[in-house]
Amino acid sequence: MKVFIKTFGCRVNQVESQAVFERFQADGHIITNDFNTADLCLLNTCCVTHKADRDVLREIRKIIKANPSARLIITGCAAAAQKEKITAQFPTVEIIYKTDLGKKLFGAEIYWTIREHNNHSRAFVKIQDGCDYFCSYCIVPYARPQKSSKPKQI
Repeated sequence: MKVFIKTFGCRVNQVESQAVFERFQADGHIITNDFNTADLCLLNTCCVTHKADRDVLREIRKIIKANPSARLIITGCAAAAQKEKITAQFPTVEIIYKTDLGKKLFGAEIYWTIREHNNHSRAFVKIQDGCDYFCSYCIVPYARPQKSSKPKQI
């Protein structure tokens, strides 16, 4: 299967996309930079700014128009915070929350451990996810799960 992965937003999303990328490769799938030929398109989304929201919606439209037969999965902060808006506009997309991504795609949990850092000069280490504070200006607690840490040994 040919898989297209696009990441919007922060370094946390970059680490998570890299983990999914590595898992697809380990399972023998081909990663492509061209969504036109992909069997599965995965967008790891962001919703911190209006520009990020706009870019995600634009990318969904482009993929649906160019490759309507591809399985289109939306995950990440925009998917979590704006599920109803996205599914109302694009009923064919599949929204999978980050906490369920591993089980739904690979039948097992993903601990977001990566071995490489493609296209980056520095490696990222993800040790915690989410936030329990609900600051008036921040969408993160609504878009990511409650604070959790990676198990000590993986």
